[in-house]
Amino acid sequence: MPKPMLFVVDDDPGSLQRVERELARRYGADYDIASDSSASKALWQLENLRAAGREVTLILSDLVMPGMDGIAFMSAAREIVPEAKRALMVDLGDISCAGTLLQTLTFGQADHYMAKPFRTPDEQFHRAVTELLEEWAQVHRGQFQFVRIVGEQWSPRSSELRDMLHRGGIPNIFYDVNTEEGRRLLKAVDAGADVLPVCVLYNAEVLVNPTNAELDAAIGVSTYPPDELFDLAIVGAGPAGLSAAVYAASEGLHTIVLEPEAPGGQAGTSSLVRNYLGFPRGISGGDLMRQAYRQAWLFQARFNFSRRAVGLRVNGRKRVVMLSDDLRVSSRAVLLAVGITYRRLGIPRADELIGAGVFYGSAASEAQAMRDKQVFVVGGGNSAGQAALHLARYARQVRILVRGGSLAESMSDYLIREIQATRNIEVLRHSEVIEARGGRLLEGLVLRNNAAGRTEEVEAAALFILIGGVPHTEWLPPAVRRDEQGYILTGRDLVDGGPAREAWPEGRAPLPLETSIPGVFAAGDVRHGAAKRIASAVGEGSVAIGQVHQYLAHPGT
Repeated sequence: MPKPMLFVVDDDPGSLQRVERELARRYGADYDIASDSSASKALWQLENLRAAGREVTLILSDLVMPGMDGIAFMSAAREIVPEAKRALMVDLGDISCAGTLLQTLTFGQADHYMAKPFRTPDEQFHRAVTELLEEWAQVHRGQFQFVRIVGEQWSPRSSELRDMLHRGGIPNIFYDVNTEEGRRLLKAVDAGADVLPVCVLYNAEVLVNPTNAELDAAIGVSTYPPDELFDLAIVGAGPAGLSAAVYAASEGLHTIVLEPEAPGGQAGTSSLVRNYLGFPRGISGGDLMRQAYRQAWLFQARFNFSRRAVGLRVNGRKRVVMLSDDLRVSSRAVLLAVGITYRRLGIPRADELIGAGVFYGSAASEAQAMRDKQVFVVGGGNSAGQAALHLARYARQVRILVRGGSLAESMSDYLIREIQATRNIEVLRHSEVIEARGGRLLEGLVLRNNAAGRTEEVEAAALFILIGGVPHTEWLPPAVRRDEQGYILTGRDLVDGGPAREAWPEGRAPLPLETSIPGVFAAGDVRHGAAKRIASAVGEGSVAIGQVHQYLAHPGT
């Protein structure tokens, strides 16, 4: 079987030779290397390779070439071998091309950029190449599967399990029960198709329609909190909660994080976050949150999953978080970082078809199932834009529905420009979904254009809804004061325009992120007045720990 290929284009013979030499020395055992000094001839080569059934993994191109520059070449190459990773090469120290590279990455004309190798071995060059090869392999090479799932493709429960495992970074593969592979796996484990989904673990353990807690326990995830007194209990493992866990545990606080699902919150569903500090290429929300989780774990923060917080009470100087299944966690301080849940669309049939074509959130685990289908995204914020761009890699067409007249009202400029440059994304302004249609699966939508006053019915394979959130605070006692929308009041908001200062039980002013219960803090999207940005939530999570230290040092002052 022929090896996959690495392809290089550079009009400078010396530079081309150095790149070829570096690639051959490091990757020659596993990849074939092809090259050309002419962009037009390189496209002809790529056409021939595709016709011959050769697999092109990575394309490297000089940015500045005569006749056809690297950006034009990459755009044309994407049409020929769309699954290949693409990176532009620039001369070391060339700072004049920053704007061009940003525009190229934003518009998806290339996946990365790198400096040309100038020494042997050039480890910085190889690091960039290896990252791209790893990204390609994650999609196109078989991976070890920790969990295999057999179920109905559009079953809500199957969708929930896939999403939970995907967000948790647990390698898994899904087989539809109606496929030969699905039937073969059920037969091999002596399981029937009458009760689905069926999960087959790496060690051959079989779970029939497991709860989240049962599946988590089977794969070694902690689902029962220890009977200990913690310094800090963090409720929620989104950006704010994970940031707080890293800082609290690293600074010696005995910390536990309580999360009912998987680490990451809404941020964990973002397909690509391009403007997060320190990641010039961008990073998926899932990867970012998994790295934060591993960092907190390394500092020995404890994590407990699959149990939902259902109550909070004060027991002297202890703060007690009640969990589902009559479990509880006691701590000296609590940080509420529960985030928000996606707002429901509230139209006929939508909620009945959740997981069967209707998805709240970006549902990154479902993207590949959208290949060659027409899908719709409802929402005009950054999360909706990121979801649309990710889905556009697979879907035939993605249509974004926004009620307003412009995406600029709520979406970052870099996302707007990338959407405009993506040919299979269309933005429908002044539009909304008023009805979902279908039997067991979503089949179509009824759309209304509010500016034109007309409705139309369209075919739709999937509907992704990202229209803002509702704070997950309904479980909190009345003593935790909230605004009219349910967001938690903290600090000055408790005494400025809120309840009278006399209602605050301590002989001091509340700390900036402290709630109306002393020793209970809030951070991230759930807090009144918080900016709905990942970086802001991360910042608040870290800032909260300084205030927790202050409270624990002088709890009554």
